[in-house]
Amino acid sequence: MQPDSSVFWYLLFTKPANEERAKANLERQGYGVYFPRACRRVRRAGISLDRSFALFPRYIFLRVDTTLQVLSPVRSTIGVVNIVRFGSELARVKEGVIASLVARQCPQSGLHLIKPPDVSKPGTTVRLNGGSLSGLDGVFEATAGRDRVAILMNFLGRETRVIMPRDRVDYHP
Repeated sequence: MQPDSSVFWYLLFTKPANEERAKANLERQGYGVYFPRACRRVRRAGISLDRSFALFPRYIFLRVDTTLQVLSPVRSTIGVVNIVRFGSELARVKEGVIASLVARQCPQSGLHLIKPPDVSKPGTTVRLNGGSLSGLDGVFEATAGRDRVAILMNFLGRETRVIMPRDRVDYHP
């Protein structure tokens, strides 16, 4: 089936943590919206929970049929900051990119499943994603039990070994 040449996907930049709000307001105005979400298993206070979050924080995709809809109301929609541009051109997203994202999500939940990284090689650079050290980088040293890992962190010019849950560690290229 040939895609309609008057239907385009655009990339929208939203206010912080307002992707869902922008999506609801745009859908209320009759636009098609795709907001990809992901899921990761996290451990809080010894309990494993599935936590969903935006796959692309602060970005959503907008489907517009230019024969029926105009883009002017989009910028003033609550939750939306602007339509992403490259210079003076609006950022159009190819239909194949959207189809690829939809194909990779779980059919039942609609979520993209994010697996914890396989930190099995000593020397791998990692980023911590939970607790008081969240956002800091370190180097994977070794496993420290079934669900824990040892990370080398640089504090005040000195390498310090930190033991933490495996699910609080992400690869950091």
